[in-house]
Amino acid sequence: MSNFPPQGGFPDQGGFPPQGGFGGGAAAPPQKSSKKWLFIAGGGCLLLVIIGVVAVVGLVGFGVYGLATSEASLAAQAFVQQSGTIKAELGEPLSTTWSGGNIEINNGIGKAQQVILVTGPKGAGTVTVILASSNDGPWSVTQADYTGPNGKTTKLK
Repeated sequence: MSNFPPQGGFPDQGGFPPQGGFGGGAAAPPQKSSKKWLFIAGGGCLLLVIIGVVAVVGLVGFGVYGLATSEASLAAQAFVQQSGTIKAELGEPLSTTWSGGNIEINNGIGKAQQVILVTGPKGAGTVTVILASSNDGPWSVTQADYTGPNGKTTKLK
């Protein structure tokens, strides 16, 4: 006699359960879901996108704030607020707001263009101010064009 099971299968008792998990043995363990890892990976990607967007918005905001509060912008706004032509057309007090512009400085020589919105009791207008600076000195206005509420453009300097 042999100690091997008979040909064609397993013993009936104490063996493995039949296909499908029904019968006399323990049930097969449940299959693990990969959804948990999809949520973790998706959440990680979303977090990276949010961090990137916040960084870009922060950098752009910091750049705009730097231009709006620059010495060139402040000099342009002071020039606009002191303009007799603008005071005569819009009345007093004048309120100015930085709208846009650019600043270039190369080897201590600066050039800037600033767009200033100006508002008074009689209306609003826009002033485009060109400024220059040399040897890191103060900014001075070299040209300014004012467009009033009627659409007419006047050279201020």
